[in-house]
Amino acid sequence: MGLGMSVYFAGTPEFANYGNWFTKFIFYYIGMTGQRLMYYTPWCLTEAACIACGISYNGTQKENGKLVKKWDAVWCAEILGCELAYTPLIIMSKWNHGTHLWLKNHVQQRLLKPGQKAGLKETLVTFTASSLWHGFYPSYYVMFFNCACMTEIAKDIYRSRVLFEFIPVDLRGPLSNFLSFSILNYCGVYFNQLTLERGNNFARATNYCVLILVPVTLIAIKAIGLVKIAKSREKKKSQ
Repeated sequence: MGLGMSVYFAGTPEFANYGNWFTKFIFYYIGMTGQRLMYYTPWCLTEAACIACGISYNGTQKENGKLVKKWDAVWCAEILGCELAYTPLIIMSKWNHGTHLWLKNHVQQRLLKPGQKAGLKETLVTFTASSLWHGFYPSYYVMFFNCACMTEIAKDIYRSRVLFEFIPVDLRGPLSNFLSFSILNYCGVYFNQLTLERGNNFARATNYCVLILVPVTLIAIKAIGLVKIAKSREKKKSQ
């Protein structure tokens, strides 16, 4: 809960009457930002327990000419790294890090041939495995499907970054962070509704904006061949 803005209220029929679309956006954005503290707290306690019992010990490293003991062999979340990240890929890698590594090494990598990069199919399978790991509430699968699509969008936009050079350099990071969390916070609120009825209450009140925008954007990017267009422009610029 952030500043009294409960993500659970967003799943009630009354949320439809909570001002206009903009006020609903502020509500779910702030509400989910506060809700993340619920996850960070036990993860920090878990890290503290791992350090206390010694399994987080990671040897020594030279810093400023001195040997410093490192206690980062096991960690769950890097809070600032997550909150200030510029892309959803980095955000997800800093969030629930142990699960992220397990899914990457034991699910995604097993689907790939040596030297092959993960594509849409591998990403969808990996996020489906994560959904099953979380449980069987319908909202989990809707949320992780959209996160999988968002991951692929982020990859394609990065590969097509030459097309976005018109955006001032100083604005790219903050803008990317804001857009990433606008979508991830929406997915997080939907995730917390658990049932399709509550999830639909929230989605209907916000005109299903993210649930429609994310997959449609991915389809459009693939359909127009955005990455190929970007690579063609890069080739012309290098000539």
